[in-house]
Amino acid sequence: MANQYSRTDDELLSLAFALHANPGAYALLIGAGTSYSSGIPVAWDVLLDLCRKAAAAGGEDIGEEAPDTWWERTRSQEPTYSLVLERLAKTATLRQALLEGYFEVSDADREAGIKQPTAAHKGIARLVAVGAIKVIITLNFDRLVEQALRAAGIEPTVITHPSEIDGMRPLHQLDCVVIHLHGDYKNPDSMLNTENELGSYAPATKGLLQRILEDYGLLIAGWSANHDKGLREAIQGWHTNIARYPLVWIDPHDLGDEASALLEHKRGTLLKSTADDALGKLAEAVMSLRSRNALHPLSVPVAVATAKRELSGRPVAVAVHDTLAIAFADLHQHPDFMYDNSRDAEGVGGYLKILERIEESTKLPAALTATLAYWGDASTDRWWCGELERFSYRTQGGGDTALLEVRRVSGLWLFYAAGVSAVLAGRWQLLADIFSTWVPSRSSYDGTRQSLAKFFDPGATYKEPQHASAFFETLRPVLMEATSVGAEALDQAWQTFELLRYTMQVLEGEKFADLCTDYFNASNTFEQAQKAYDVANARNDGGDLTQLQSARHEAWQEVGRLTGQIVRQTYYEHVHVLTADTHTQDGGWGVPLATKLGDELRVLRDTHEFITNGLWDESAPFVVALDAVSAGLGMLGRELAYGQLPAGGGVVASTMWLDTRDTMYQRGPRTLPV
Repeated sequence: MANQYSRTDDELLSLAFALHANPGAYALLIGAGTSYSSGIPVAWDVLLDLCRKAAAAGGEDIGEEAPDTWWERTRSQEPTYSLVLERLAKTATLRQALLEGYFEVSDADREAGIKQPTAAHKGIARLVAVGAIKVIITLNFDRLVEQALRAAGIEPTVITHPSEIDGMRPLHQLDCVVIHLHGDYKNPDSMLNTENELGSYAPATKGLLQRILEDYGLLIAGWSANHDKGLREAIQGWHTNIARYPLVWIDPHDLGDEASALLEHKRGTLLKSTADDALGKLAEAVMSLRSRNALHPLSVPVAVATAKRELSGRPVAVAVHDTLAIAFADLHQHPDFMYDNSRDAEGVGGYLKILERIEESTKLPAALTATLAYWGDASTDRWWCGELERFSYRTQGGGDTALLEVRRVSGLWLFYAAGVSAVLAGRWQLLADIFSTWVPSRSSYDGTRQSLAKFFDPGATYKEPQHASAFFETLRPVLMEATSVGAEALDQAWQTFELLRYTMQVLEGEKFADLCTDYFNASNTFEQAQKAYDVANARNDGGDLTQLQSARHEAWQEVGRLTGQIVRQTYYEHVHVLTADTHTQDGGWGVPLATKLGDELRVLRDTHEFITNGLWDESAPFVVALDAVSAGLGMLGRELAYGQLPAGGGVVASTMWLDTRDTMYQRGPRTLPV
């Protein structure tokens, strides 16, 4: 059964993208809920226990009376940490020793696995480690978040008292700061707990809190907001950038009245989850996005929609130009393009992880390129055309060839994004310009050059065949978003692009011109031999047809021999093209779409748009090359179809997609004898 994603999962994912795309933009506010599963008592429980101990020290049995009520009844004053601790321990050293029993980890605690950082604290540490969170406001007296940070190799700046704020560095200069807003158990004078104490903050604390709430987004976990009037009012008045960084509140239960009112006022989102579960999942999601350098799911659609709007509404879409330029600049600086001998692939996740990150990072520039190729014109083509050549170069240096050439994966995406979109738009002149761009060949040491039509081949660009086979499915959503066409139209355009790409390779073959001349001569010879045979056979004058039949057969063989040589002017891969059995006596296979295009070219000849727009000078050699491509790809389809036969024989498929090995029984299968 497929995994079922809840609304909370979707909201966590959206938050993960926000943290990934805006590292350090959110401050984290954590309350008692983050430490609940650790076994450390919450602040109020500590105060009640201290009141109980104060009563016991005075020889009183309070029975069922609440400890804080007993204190207020007998002392005529609200219990505070300072008052209760002073009664129980006369010196600061004694007071600290008393509190340590609640928060410090004893051997028994360690053996029992309590008073240790929780999954929430460890998730926070991972978020800090990847730079997603830098400012942490804790309302807890414990130091579990600091323990988790140090266990992850992070030494935070820790603020426990208002007096420490004036000397701290600016927030943006700190890698990580933990602010104990309500104090710390090691400094009893800093501890705030009662509603009166929590009603307001010291001036220095107010100033720091205001800066954080005005400059950062706010992620809240494990805070009830019931007793913290001062903090509620601070968020209410100072947290104003909710449009840029919406408030997110993590709690497994429905919020109380105070918290609900605050959340509604700030138009925030409630994630119904425990702090342990949510912060752990959030950290994993952000780390995964960081390892892949993933885009937010809305990045490509928004960029494409903006580009379309700009292109339709302005003579010069300056914003699109600038967005595209930034996207290309970012892609050129991709860290996985900087490979050298000192950088082990396994140390950065291995080739597959590198490939995932590069493909993810290429989605946005590829989408914008496709949008401009489809909706743009000659004036916008120059914004991106040069990038196809730039991404054909490999990284300089020594090491694993696949890693040195991995930047060409981005080039392949851009090449296909532009080319297929140009086919969809009928921009054949643009396609001709793309195909006619020449770059140093892959074996660039010999100084030779080749066209992009031959250079950017999925099988030569990807390290493994399965990656090339999945190329169409991987890039298809990007192209559909950019061009707004349906799956069937895109499918045909992709096949047309592949056929034309291979046709250009054959046309540019070193021996093609001579072979084509010989092919035309052989074809004429065959036509004449066929005509002579038909005339003699029609006369039925009893003449000897054997010689004419032999001449016709020799001419036919010569045409076939030359066709084979033309087919071998290039090398064919298992690209996204549908091949089919032609149901001829020789068992030939071809590409149905190539047959359709060839028929159009034979009728329109040099007036066909392929020719008038500069794909080639004449239609006749173009048709020869296209037929050769159909035959070459058809042979691959035939091999796949017969290769799928079970031992002993069976049904042979009549159609075959080269990339997926899927069949489409357009004409029905035929059965071979066992």
